[in-house]
Amino acid sequence: MTRSSPGFSLTEMVVVLALFSLLTVVALPYVGARRHQDGADDVATKLAVFMKQAKLDASRIFRPTSVKIVLKGTRQVKVSPGDTVIQLPDTVTIRATTARLGTSPDEAVFMFLPNGESTGGTVSVTSGDDTRIILVEWLTGRVTMEPGSAGN
Repeated sequence: MTRSSPGFSLTEMVVVLALFSLLTVVALPYVGARRHQDGADDVATKLAVFMKQAKLDASRIFRPTSVKIVLKGTRQVKVSPGDTVIQLPDTVTIRATTARLGTSPDEAVFMFLPNGESTGGTVSVTSGDDTRIILVEWLTGRVTMEPGSAGN
């Protein structure tokens, strides 16, 4: 069969679209499973970003800034001053050690001061076998994140 013009036939296009659709349907469950495995990394990254921003805000507005992590009940992170709130997914377990407690024993508060200091502490975020540790240095307020073991 000779073609009168260069290009793809309708049949060829339908076959390519069908293959693409089949590959998409097969790949979707794996993409969802991978996101679930990265739960600890995603949550820890968000927490570390909030803490770094709180440190910058404290020096910018010359007022202490806090990051409060509610470990039970509503399971959320609040940054004040401001109205930033994020909900913590049920798929992660969070343990925090800090020098300052919130209004209840189920809250951990990290305070960042205008001079760069902080209350310091650690946050352990675990999802399945994946654990991330957030370290907050008390003298410099420096926030770092590293992989951890589930036993931490």
